[in-house]
Amino acid sequence: MGKILYVEDELDRDKILHYFGKYLSDDETEFLNSPEAEYREKIKEKLNNNLFLHVEFNFIDAIQAIEYGYEKFSFFIIDRDLLGSKELKDSGQSEYLPEQVPQIIEEKVVPGCEGDWLFLLLLDKYFKHSNPGLLLNNFYFLTAYSPEERSLTIEDSLSKLFNFFPRDHIILKDKQENLANFIEEKINQFEELIIKSEHKKVFEVFQKGYLSTDFEDTLIKILKDINTTDRSNIEGHICNLRTLFQEILRKITEIEIIRKDMPDSFYKNGNLKPGSIIWFIAGSPKYDETKKVNKTYSIEYISNCIHSLCDCFWSVSSEIAHGGKSENRKIKYLSTKYTLPILTNILMDFMIWFAGFMDKYRNEA
Repeated sequence: MGKILYVEDELDRDKILHYFGKYLSDDETEFLNSPEAEYREKIKEKLNNNLFLHVEFNFIDAIQAIEYGYEKFSFFIIDRDLLGSKELKDSGQSEYLPEQVPQIIEEKVVPGCEGDWLFLLLLDKYFKHSNPGLLLNNFYFLTAYSPEERSLTIEDSLSKLFNFFPRDHIILKDKQENLANFIEEKINQFEELIIKSEHKKVFEVFQKGYLSTDFEDTLIKILKDINTTDRSNIEGHICNLRTLFQEILRKITEIEIIRKDMPDSFYKNGNLKPGSIIWFIAGSPKYDETKKVNKTYSIEYISNCIHSLCDCFWSVSSEIAHGGKSENRKIKYLSTKYTLPILTNILMDFMIWFAGFMDKYRNEA
């Protein structure tokens, strides 16, 4: 699930709050209600790390965002006229010069129809590298002019490919309820976006680059299927959760402040000892072979509660992953419909701790 690409030269904080409020963090909402949010540059800067929304107001910047990151986006709401904001137009200026537009596609930019050009650029990308159907289904124009007043230049360019561009994908600016209804009826109904908005703190881990986005896709798939009663599905998802848990522990062992005190046998040659790592970050005693305490770690990186949850997670997920196969185990654990939600929520709780841990310690020697 990619971000929403929202391109509007007159970037307005009130509209962003109204249209995308549910996807904003508390800090972003507070900023948009401050005097600083009068400036488009400040709005774009503040929303730069938003999980769901990427905003642009400058045509050239929008080109760059698409050229070097089109795969990040799944929804597109783009103003057709990006010649410049009303203030600039009134002064006879614009926010770009024709020679600034990179020659990425053959079609020339028609002044006042920059959004059409961005659509063609996206279409070129999706035809070459992805699914053009996704773009056609999820691309929407914002315009101050109806198609009758200003015909779509894309219709000329695409006449051999498409008979028409869907009229319900053209949203008139003077009817703000149209855009609000579109967001509510289209974007807000997409399951992946709903999942990510409900678990913002968890998915910040991926946004900050602390974990690969491959694991983000894995977690989304699990959350989509969280209420499955199929035991094979449950056990498959739990195996994936266990892999994600191990990856988090691996990332922890790479932090310099941890490696100073942690025995390298806990992670040597990439062979993790999750149980030992969990005990270490809990500041718990280390036991020698005779089970006598020979050292107590002084720093508690996690609380006793998180420690207990992690210990439980690792024990349960490991038994399920290994099929409960033990010659000495007479009673084997069989997963139920409750097992996957329990372990998923434990792991997400741990991920929130992990994000805070990385924020604090990743740069400490």
